[in-house]
Amino acid sequence: MLTKDQKESLKSLTNHPGWKVVEMIEEEARIELGNKLMIADLEDTAQLKVLRENQIYAKARKDFMQNIMKNTTEVYIPEV
Repeated sequence: MLTKDQKESLKSLTNHPGWKVVEMIEEEARIELGNKLMIADLEDTAQLKVLRENQIYAKARKDFMQNIMKNTTEVYIPEV
């Protein structure tokens, strides 16, 4: 579990202008994969393999980004 200081560091990272660039790179990669899918020959096993590998990579990028954002969100837990 991350400490409060570590979460603040992550929050600072996501507020940095460079983080927007990282988000743009990820979005651009998703669009590029979508474009490849639209023109791919789905009968060609080599192209299917490339699409599959790119799909796994895209999922990993998305999970990474979501994990960072999840760890910057504050959750209030009331003491009972």
